[in-house]
Order: sequence, then structure tokens, then C-alpha cells
Amino acid sequence: MTDWITEPRGDLNYFLSLHYLSTGSYAAWTGYSNPEVGELILKVRTTFDVGERYDLYDQIQVLTQIICC
Repeated sequence: MTDWITEPRGDLNYFLSLHYLSTGSYAAWTGYSNPEVGELILKVRTTFDVGERYDLYDQIQVLTQIICC
């Protein structure tokens, strides 16, 4: 069941990229596109500080929840 929410190595970026990055396979299927979310996802990929990554993931979560609900 954990593979539905994280890649086997435990990185959330896998799931987020598929669903919320405009070039992700599921985002292309659903038509989801938000440049601000995409920018944050790409920034997470190059951020190595764990605390900063969590902050970026929090921002992504807020933006995706605001839009969907």
C-alpha cells in the first residue's frame, strides 16, 4: 500500500511529479497544471536539506488542497 503514496525509497517527489507536475503522466491525463506547484516540485529535486524539503512539501500540499477544494 505504501507504493501508492511514496516511491519505494520513500521520496514523495515521485508521487508529486506524476500527479502534479504538468509533464507528469497522470497530470497530463487529468489536465492538471499549476506553474507554482511545478516550480516547487522542481525545487525539491535539487534541495538536500531535509527541513527545507519538508517546508517545500508543505507549500505544495497547501497549494494543491486550495485548488482542489
